[in-house]
Amino acid sequence: MRRFLHLALAFAGAAAAGAAFSALEVAVGAASVAAEPDPRDPAAFLTMLQDFGYKAQLNESGENPRINTRAEALNYAITFYGCDDGRACPVAILAVSWSYSGSDEAMGVANRWNAEKFLGRAWAVPAEKYIGLDRTLNLRTGYTKDGLEQEIDWWAETMVEFRGYLEREVFAEEGIDGEPRDPWRKI
Repeated sequence: MRRFLHLALAFAGAAAAGAAFSALEVAVGAASVAAEPDPRDPAAFLTMLQDFGYKAQLNESGENPRINTRAEALNYAITFYGCDDGRACPVAILAVSWSYSGSDEAMGVANRWNAEKFLGRAWAVPAEKYIGLDRTLNLRTGYTKDGLEQEIDWWAETMVEFRGYLEREVFAEEGIDGEPRDPWRKI
């Protein structure tokens, strides 16, 4: 009987230690998840961009918070929408645009890009002579830092591809100067 009692106590001790270890794992896992910055907060998004090595500035003076940044020698903006007091923004739109002159084909060029590509929505404002590209990020679902870095890298690749497309389709005769239109302050 004494042997049975020792065995029962040993099993109970092992089970308690296992439960404590499991509770510790859950607590550490929760802390890891909690440690991920929330990209719905423009200030946290800015910090992540800077951690990725990008120069970036947050402008909260307008109706919607906006980050001005640069990738692949192209200035672009990240504008946050639907925010609750400048935070908890469910949507961000990354956008870049270029001024052009002489070409009346900009709308057709934008439509062809949209018909052929699935990443980046091209648009044109012929009356003001500019053409651009944007991409919407759904921030409701959240991103890990690694996931957001991949999204930003993919956006940078898409901007470069679009710039090459514009060089061939819009700026073939006049040339593109390498700088996008500057509706936002340069970085």
